[in-house]
Amino acid sequence: MKQATITLDEDLLEEVVRVSGEDSRSQAVSRALEEYLQRHRARRILELAGSGLWEGDLAEMREDR
Repeated sequence: MKQATITLDEDLLEEVVRVSGEDSRSQAVSRALEEYLQRHRARRILELAGSGLWEGDLAEMREDR
């Protein structure tokens, strides 16, 4: 884990701690960063739709389970 000194909006930070349910500011910030990256990656996957980089039938692939 990297320790860093950053300047954050106090009200925003407190709201993130409150809505995240995390026990500390550090945990809340880490969670917010993780969720941001998940959304970013999901958007990237959607951008690839129809690009020809992946071909297949997802529904068909899931039938094998």
